Amino acid sequence: MGWIFQRQAIFCEVAQNIWRKRAKALNLYLLKEGLIDDRNEPESR
Repeated sequence: MGWIFQRQAIFCEVAQNIWRKRAKALNLYLLKEGLIDDRNEPESR
């Protein structure tokens, strides 16, 4: 039974990594498109 839990843990880790990469890519895309601005200066593009 131990291998099932191990497999689940590995799957969860992989899923978390994928979500983190997606979130980072989405953030970069939004910044590039100017939809969100972390510098509070929309005109300084």
